[in-house]
Amino acid sequence: MKRRLRFLIINTDYEHFIQDCYRRNPALRRASFAEQHETRMRSFFGMNDFYSRNLKALGCEAIDLIYNNPYMQMAYALDHGLMRNSQWDERSGKGVDGNVLALLFHAQVRHYRPDVIVNLAMETVTSAVLKPVRDQVGLIIGQHAAPLAPAMDDLSAYDLVISSLPNLVQYFNGRGRPSRYFQLGFEAPLATLIPTDSPRTVDVAFVGGFSSAHAEGLRLFEYLAEAGIKMTLYGYGGENLSPLVRRFLNPPVYGRQMYEVYAKAKIVVNRHIDISGKYANNMRMYEATGMGALLLTDMKENLSNLFIPGKEVVAYSNPHQCVREIRSLLKDPTRRKAIAFAGQKRTIETHSYRKRMEELVQIVEKELRWTVPCASIPDVMKGQVQASKPSAEGAAPDSDPFDGDFCRVAADRDLDNIARLAALQRMGRWAVVFQGMTIYCRDLLSFYVSAKNVFIERIYDFQTSRADPVVIDGGGQIGLFTLYVKMKYPNAKVTVFEPDGEYLSLLRANLSTNECRDVRVVPSRLYKYEGIMRAGRDKSSGAPIFSADANRNMSVVRLGNYINKNVDFLKLDMEGAELEVLRDVAGQLPYVRELAVKYYGIPQLGRRLRQILEILERAGFKSLVHDLDALTTSAAKPPSRLATGTGFLLVISGRRIFAGTPHPPADRKAIERTRPVSRKFGLDRGKPIDRYYIELFLNRHRDAIRGCVLEIGDDRYTRYFGMQVTQKDVLSAVAGPGVTIVGDLASGKGIPRGFFDCILMTQTLQMIFNLRAALLNTVNALKPGGALLLSASGISQISRYDMDRWGEFWRFTDRSMERLLKDAAPSGRVTVETFGNVATAKAFLDGLACEDVPQDILARHDPDYQVVLCARLDMAP
Repeated sequence: MKRRLRFLIINTDYEHFIQDCYRRNPALRRASFAEQHETRMRSFFGMNDFYSRNLKALGCEAIDLIYNNPYMQMAYALDHGLMRNSQWDERSGKGVDGNVLALLFHAQVRHYRPDVIVNLAMETVTSAVLKPVRDQVGLIIGQHAAPLAPAMDDLSAYDLVISSLPNLVQYFNGRGRPSRYFQLGFEAPLATLIPTDSPRTVDVAFVGGFSSAHAEGLRLFEYLAEAGIKMTLYGYGGENLSPLVRRFLNPPVYGRQMYEVYAKAKIVVNRHIDISGKYANNMRMYEATGMGALLLTDMKENLSNLFIPGKEVVAYSNPHQCVREIRSLLKDPTRRKAIAFAGQKRTIETHSYRKRMEELVQIVEKELRWTVPCASIPDVMKGQVQASKPSAEGAAPDSDPFDGDFCRVAADRDLDNIARLAALQRMGRWAVVFQGMTIYCRDLLSFYVSAKNVFIERIYDFQTSRADPVVIDGGGQIGLFTLYVKMKYPNAKVTVFEPDGEYLSLLRANLSTNECRDVRVVPSRLYKYEGIMRAGRDKSSGAPIFSADANRNMSVVRLGNYINKNVDFLKLDMEGAELEVLRDVAGQLPYVRELAVKYYGIPQLGRRLRQILEILERAGFKSLVHDLDALTTSAAKPPSRLATGTGFLLVISGRRIFAGTPHPPADRKAIERTRPVSRKFGLDRGKPIDRYYIELFLNRHRDAIRGCVLEIGDDRYTRYFGMQVTQKDVLSAVAGPGVTIVGDLASGKGIPRGFFDCILMTQTLQMIFNLRAALLNTVNALKPGGALLLSASGISQISRYDMDRWGEFWRFTDRSMERLLKDAAPSGRVTVETFGNVATAKAFLDGLACEDVPQDILARHDPDYQVVLCARLDMAP
């Protein structure tokens, strides 16, 4: 039977909150730990017991320790016989300094014996405090999403750091500490424990700090006060406010009192701490919406991943817009209440601490699985291994990223003994000695396959006369290719990209241990845009873009930002994203002399090999495609048994030996030309411009693509953008591969009613003559609370393929689309967006692809040139 995980949650309280609590309850100082804990948790202050309560509900064991509360800490120690000193019997708290608190904490860890420590107070409970108990805990996780304190410079005690700020995730990964994105949440039962249905008597509320770390927020409240907005503010830092704002300020409120304020507020204004940068992240977002108030928050890049702006929260981009929204919302209670209701529903369903703890348990189970002691090696291999510790870059031996021994094994020339060991015990903590190097890994089978390909088969080998070639390793994993390059060209200048925290720490240790210099490590994945993307992970791959387990955020960057001079060799191993990356840098490939691209022949991605080869040919490359060994890709070896679902790997090796044939430039005298560049919307040149805009829209609204999803024609966008999809269906008028429902939208034949959580209808509506009936049948197929995401043509050439088969009948404007959707679903909420400008309209009509148009031109919006319209319809619950 699987043992229950045991969690120790460490937190701290504000000092004045602690003193106030015991001042109001003098007898509490002499109470037992359980009594003090119960009293403290009834306050609902901060994270409270929200982690431990929900972990217990999931079948785990969990205990909270308020590290800096001397009364509770001594009570625990005395109740459990951990302290015998009579001077503490009265539990006065006097003389309990930092050293005593650390000793109390160490005793508590030895007594409780947790599997996992989750430290929510990294700035106070530092690595120096944690290290003495490091070998007694299976996993130590730090959580932080605030300004970085100097005490946090040393992160060596942590196996993992989680943060709700993507920029801090990147920072911790960059420091060699595995890090993951982990959102904050709301304790859903609070919405029933504290009534939220009473009259809301406070127009505009805010609870929080007014410190120098909130410079933008200080300016916001100054502007609101100057504009005559009446506010009810609670918080500290009043000395940083002008007299005009201070007249609205009340003393700080915490816990239950804070939630009661939100329960009475019509609007809660939110502003982020300066360190959050471009990312939305603070507890107020979930606390305010969870208590049923309308959240008016500053617009951030990832806000649409958390809430739907305009539907579940309202966002402002500047103080002037904030004032305008406050006045509008106070005048329109119907709209305000509808948005507040939707925001509360979203928070309770999606952002509850129960959901967060489910995610935390999954993370912990995955991380704990990596810890394999040396003693578990099969007896037949005992003579070939010994204990070893890696050295960490720039760190003392006691602060390396792999506290604990690795099993050291010497590889023979052909790696055959590694293959045998992998068959007996694949996963572990391995230090492989191979070709004079020590290489650390966790997955011995993946190491064997990759090392054989890189060092023995030399699939990424290249030749150059330069002593210091410039090399880009796109997909570094544990760094085998980079090690190969530095072994062959010691003075090579290498840039290696790796986003995965587990691989990243191994990669850094391997580079440091083997003294590789002039290597730049970028803790991101290469993709076609900058920012954050959803990705998954399987047991042997980094982050395949086709993964159904796309449950985490990952930093992505564009390759073009790193090709600003001649590159001697480019290696791309992107687990399926090679085409997107190559398309994005097609114009910069002439800077690359030689390359190798690992091609993933994955059914979910479709047929992409021809497109990749065409991009390389246009850039002047002569290419060779070859397969790997039978172990890696048996489907590519004769006798072939290829089928629809067969996957395989190939390597495309290319050398640029021609000048290249770039896309023909658009004719400057286009007005005199009657023939378009392409009659296929630019498909023969790259990605059509309308598809570029459609994918932007779907990416912003991917939160709706969940549950049971229906897509028209194929399931491409469900796979690319879906989040927590439980069932995928494809509707077509005729049976075919991948089609699960044969039906007619216009007549409703074959279309189930009230069945789908989401329907994706892209570029379909203009092909249906009876479009009102089609929309009505589509709406009827949605569940209550379901969503329809659709796109339709505004300015476009005729699709000859569709015209000749079933016809193309309509073009739309934003007003016509909004009216059609509101007629089809009077109680639904409709949002229509338009994309395009005069330049992209001309380019699209001419058949140019988005690769032909500069990015800044694609990004411009002109509502008078509506190339494509995208709409979202949310059904009433």
